[in-house]
Amino acid sequence: MVDDLFAQGGHLVVGMTDTFDTEPPILISSSSIQGQFLAKEFDGDIRRLDAELDSALTRHQVVATESRDSKALGKLNRYSIGTVAVIGTEERRYYALAYSKMRNDYVVESSVSHIWNSLMSLWPVVRDTCHLGTVSIAVVGMGLARLSGRISQADMVRLIIISFLTSSRESDVASHLRIVISPDAAESIDFRRLNDYLAAQ
Repeated sequence: MVDDLFAQGGHLVVGMTDTFDTEPPILISSSSIQGQFLAKEFDGDIRRLDAELDSALTRHQVVATESRDSKALGKLNRYSIGTVAVIGTEERRYYALAYSKMRNDYVVESSVSHIWNSLMSLWPVVRDTCHLGTVSIAVVGMGLARLSGRISQADMVRLIIISFLTSSRESDVASHLRIVISPDAAESIDFRRLNDYLAAQ
């Protein structure tokens, strides 16, 4: 659907990096999904968002820690690609998904395999915590120049669908999955072909 991710009810998936950095504008673009998430869902309160993330991440293992000399800004602990920090409330959970790496020069990079592996890590967590509610996700990764040059918007939508259907074959993940596409991105998608693809699944 073409809409604003944050106008959706239910639960939301928000893509993040392996450091779970949150602070705009150098580390996180204010116009990105994550930047909008901070502004719209946390009223710009970075401390509150960081506190919730820190609490959720205590359940996950730190796989590396940067020195302040090597990474002058932001957080130093790194987590595995595919780590899911579940924050928010039972009525509106936020699935903070580490699908990309924050380099020490603050360039964010990912790959198609990172996206796939992250999604396959995401859906079991959603299954266990969303109580068969509605989950919405944006077309992750398309703001990254290195990734958008290798996969189209439509193919990324298909990747999300395939990963969700693959996980749903084990047992239901959620009652509904909404893939939310921004109006700008929608111009590059042939929705008739995409609908035909969905009908064939």
